[in-house]
Amino acid sequence: MKTSKKILIFIAGFALVYLIVGLTLLRSEIQEALEVANKQLKEVPVGQFNKIKLSAGWKVQIRQGLKFRVRLASKEAAILKPTLTVKEGTLYMNIPSTQAKNTALQARMTIPTSTLKAIEAIGNTTIHLTGYQSDTLQVTLKDKSVFMVKDNKVKKLNFNTSGQARIQLSAK
Repeated sequence: MKTSKKILIFIAGFALVYLIVGLTLLRSEIQEALEVANKQLKEVPVGQFNKIKLSAGWKVQIRQGLKFRVRLASKEAAILKPTLTVKEGTLYMNIPSTQAKNTALQARMTIPTSTLKAIEAIGNTTIHLTGYQSDTLQVTLKDKSVFMVKDNKVKKLNFNTSGQARIQLSAK
């Protein structure tokens, strides 16, 4: 009986060690993949803005940060040749219409607290807004655009939608 208990304890210990080593290796592979993904983004200089207007074909992640920062996927940006301009406090992000239908250009933004007042997306654009705080935010979605919100604090949030737009809200 004592021998079988020892064998069971040995097998359980071996399985536990195997599980810990496997999870550690998986974690390191995930971290390497994230670092590779982040290295492929190129920062684009833009000024301050409080509104964003997106043409078709964007996949944008917006987070709260200390300064205005916009990064684009470098390979896709070289092919699609997007234009980013700031006029009268609005950041215009445009992709030529002939190429916007084929692929989505990834962009990641950090925006200081309470500066973003409006987002407008046209045609098959996906926006992820995560961990952002603001008093008011106006969101306009057109033609299959998607707006995903997670873990934000916005006192007044207004939506205008048309053409099969989708809104996905979640607390945490």
